[in-house]
Amino acid sequence: MYKLSKFVHFIGKKNTIRHSLNFESVVVDQKTADYFKMLIKNRSLCIDIQMIDKSILTKLMQQKMIVDEKEDYHLVTSIVEESKISEIKSLFLIVTRKCNLRCTYCFYSSNNSLSLSKVMSMNEDVAIKAINVFSKLTKTINPTITFYGGEPLLNLPVISSSIRYARKLQKEGKLGERLKFIVNTNGTLVNEKFIELALKENIEVQISIDGFKEVHDYCRVTKDGQGSFDKVIQSIKKMVNSGVNVVPMITITESNMDDLPEFIEWLCVYAKIKTYCMNLLMSTTGGCKSDYPNRAAKTMWMANDISSKYGVHDDGFVSQVKGFFGPKVCGSGCGATGRKITVFPEGEVHVCQALEKAKVAFMGDLSTIKKDNKTMQIWKERSRFKNENCLKCPILGACDNGCAAGSFHSHGSIMTNDPNHCKWIKSLFKMWISNI
Repeated sequence: MYKLSKFVHFIGKKNTIRHSLNFESVVVDQKTADYFKMLIKNRSLCIDIQMIDKSILTKLMQQKMIVDEKEDYHLVTSIVEESKISEIKSLFLIVTRKCNLRCTYCFYSSNNSLSLSKVMSMNEDVAIKAINVFSKLTKTINPTITFYGGEPLLNLPVISSSIRYARKLQKEGKLGERLKFIVNTNGTLVNEKFIELALKENIEVQISIDGFKEVHDYCRVTKDGQGSFDKVIQSIKKMVNSGVNVVPMITITESNMDDLPEFIEWLCVYAKIKTYCMNLLMSTTGGCKSDYPNRAAKTMWMANDISSKYGVHDDGFVSQVKGFFGPKVCGSGCGATGRKITVFPEGEVHVCQALEKAKVAFMGDLSTIKKDNKTMQIWKERSRFKNENCLKCPILGACDNGCAAGSFHSHGSIMTNDPNHCKWIKSLFKMWISNI
């Protein structure tokens, strides 16, 4: 008994069917197309193979578009097993909860975060304990330590001492040979001392900037309401000119969306950037309209078209578009689902930095964390392959499942879909289809 695979979908304007997990596609004749459209509406029906031209039937069966009842199940089961995350690769150190800015869309201001109400910084002892724990949990050759906040440069001494200690462990063979450091900063406190450290340790400096001065200063303001654009752009230029690995981080908002393609070109020409990264607002934050994800996808596409003329790309965006081609099924894009641990200033360990108050990400303290931690195991179970709505999606194999915190903010559960990401990737896929 054969059926049309539940992973077969029509895409584009022609009679093209595509398998959402193995990325195979076939153009069928009108008669077959009409028959398949009927079957898609009634997935439980078995196929009458007499209805399909023999010249294409064998190909459809080889490409797993026509399957027996068990093949779809076995395919999903094998993919879930292969995609299970077994390795912790990243440590997020929240070196301070303090911040000198009050950005309008900051996820730390949500009801599920405590960071703005518990103002404190991490001391060196906690940082060293965290790095020791991380070194025992990870076996990867390319571990990453990210210094986060708050504004991490408010605690530069602990960043410096943490890097020194991590390098010591690396020399002892306790941390991978390709150890990488990232500092995620608002860019207002960059000084010569930090630039020197960034160059010496090849730190990737992720620096937030959200558009031209008027727009940036609307979203990213100091405690007394003053804009931060001038300091940020000076920091970017100075670091780029010094040879620092700088990645401008641009959050797409209702305020900046229309001007971002032009702004990216300006950064390429004026600041000589080598790369950049555009991010969606976390679902339910930032006061965005219902069609925000669709417009954000268009903005990203236009910006990348422009920046590519200068040899500059948003690597995350490019990687996602390449993912539409396959042939490999995309893994989880959310690091909190098994790839990272986050340590807050007082030594509490969470899988995600955005849901501290909600406690769903709480793992324990540094003295109790083990690789088989119960919370970590629960978060590892987050999978689009266990979500019935996701299984019906034509881009199931190319989607990275979005942000677990976005899912929780929207639905009260990390196991559901992330609305902003879901709408965004579907819109991006439609643009990709129309351009191939």
